Amino acid sequence: MFASNKKQDSKPVASGGNARSRVPSIISADTTIRGELRSTGELHLDGTVEGDVHAARLVIGETAVIKGNVSADTVRVCGKLEGNIMGREVVLTATARMTGDIHHEVLTLEPGARFAGSVRHNEGGNAAQPGPGPQRNSDAGLAAPKASALA
Repeated sequence: MFASNKKQDSKPVASGGNARSRVPSIISADTTIRGELRSTGELHLDGTVEGDVHAARLVIGETAVIKGNVSADTVRVCGKLEGNIMGREVVLTATARMTGDIHHEVLTLEPGARFAGSVRHNEGGNAAQPGPGPQRNSDAGLAAPKASALA
């Protein structure tokens, strides 16, 4: 009754380049993941992740809680991160709460960002791998470090 004689074309339709690379992967606020996450594209995290995260571009949303190390070419932290960051360009927004070390080429700390850890400037993508596991700090509510600590 509903049969059709038309052949179905199962090839995906791409519009100008690799369509997959332009669509970010999103982990919503009601999702918890335990384990390592890897993406060759953009990744938006709004949920909870217990494990390391690797992506080309990473956005840690305001509702996100990440317990693990992250590495990406660009990292934008708006939520909570307990772990180290390795990235070429790193931004901690006003709502960021981070405990751990940052290895970067370009670092931006917006007023209001809370950060407890150390920073290390790396030239030309020669960033050292972040250390194992998240670092704990009894005073996780420390404000952003003074400008002299960023040099």
